[in-house]
Amino acid sequence: MVRYIQRGTGITASERISVIAGDFIQNLRIALDYLVWQLVHRESEKPDGRHFFPIHEDPRQFNGEVKFRKREPEKSPLFGIPIDGDAWTIIEKAQPFNCVPAGPPGDPLATPYGSPVAVLKRLSNADKHQSLLYQEPIPERSTLLRAIGWSDEVRLVEYRVTGLPLSLERPTEIIRLRFAPSNRDAGMYVKGNITLNPTFGEIGTKAKDDGFIYGTQVTVGTGTDDLVKTVRGILEKIARLPRVIGWEPGHDASPSAGPSA
Repeated sequence: MVRYIQRGTGITASERISVIAGDFIQNLRIALDYLVWQLVHRESEKPDGRHFFPIHEDPRQFNGEVKFRKREPEKSPLFGIPIDGDAWTIIEKAQPFNCVPAGPPGDPLATPYGSPVAVLKRLSNADKHQSLLYQEPIPERSTLLRAIGWSDEVRLVEYRVTGLPLSLERPTEIIRLRFAPSNRDAGMYVKGNITLNPTFGEIGTKAKDDGFIYGTQVTVGTGTDDLVKTVRGILEKIARLPRVIGWEPGHDASPSAGPSA
């Protein structure tokens, strides 16, 4: 177990950054919702408040609430868009359970939970219904293992990165490692620096099966780029379909969005 300890008097996160981050997230989320409305119009149907871009980590939820909704099927957020049609297929393939990020065994972000669209959903909900997105430093995941060394007599068999921001007031567990054989001292030591990146996100409140409480943080730069590329990719695929008028694939401007409800 590795803990990073930094002492301080407490620094209030920048509200301005939090507001800008919230606008950024909502613009991306709303772009997807706008997309569904236009796809309903494409089928000569009339969209209303039930229509939005669904995001589900569990395929059973997607099937039960969206695709094969048995009770009041007209309340499906994609009602009016032909099931398994060209647009539907793109939306279903964009679901977190179909876009699992790569990662080592045991990494909670190498699951549908870590998919960019799942991250977008959680941050959008937090910003709309809970509080401003907080802004705190978080260790760069790719530098954690490079900064830690251990004895040649053991081998690393598993590690988990908590993804937690660094607290200025209390120790923060940032990575947990397991070695084999377990009866030998791992002889761990620090051999390099851990890069800290500016991030924004929400604090987790519910523990996962392993006991950890994972929040959702996005790194300014690589993380924000991933979100934009994911939304842009969905929009570009839809824009290539017949009978779609609007945003052009490859357009330099980011997907536009209006005020959220």
